[in-house]
Order: sequence, then C-alpha cells, then structure tokens
Amino acid sequence: MSISTRFRALISETEQLMESHGRQTNDDQGRALRELEKGLQQLEPFEETVGEIPQNKLVKELSQPLLRTHASYDRGRLMFEEMGDQATAAKLWALEQKIYRLLNDL
Repeated sequence: MSISTRFRALISETEQLMESHGRQTNDDQGRALRELEKGLQQLEPFEETVGEIPQNKLVKELSQPLLRTHASYDRGRLMFEEMGDQATAAKLWALEQKIYRLLNDL
C-alpha cells in the first residue's frame, strides 16, 4: 500500500472513531476527542496533496505533522484509558502504531 493511501486511511479511521463518539460524549470524552481533533488538524492539510509530494521530500513534509498527531492521539488514548474505555484506547493504540509504521517507511 502506498504512503499516500495509508496516510489517507489514517485520516479516515480517525474520523470514523470520532464520529462513533460524536453525540454521546461527556466532559471527559469531549476532552479526549479534542485531542484527536488536534491530531487530525495536523494531517488534514496534506490529505489531498500527499500523493503529489516527491519521494525525497516526504520526510521533511510529513514527519512533524505525524509526530504531533501521534502525541495528540497518545494523550487522547491515555484519557480514554483513565475513563475505562479500553475499546477506544485500543483503537487509538492501533492508529498510533500505523503512524509509527508510516514514519518508518518515509
């Protein structure tokens, strides 16, 4: 799978996870979802253009947004764990692992 496809899939999976919690949030969930939103905001500017970035510039263009997204997702995951929502925490952990693999492949 290409980097651009995996990048877009990461955005899509995050959006789906956020939508699944959308209307049934309490204050703690709201804070955790805001962390996911922060991470998503780092990625969205590149969603359409990621496939147009030359291979030799991928590291420069995508590393920092991916690292910031990972940090936000990690904070969100810890919040969900504290709330006892292990299922969502596990989904976020899987997304974090996808970010690591994507970074390694840049």
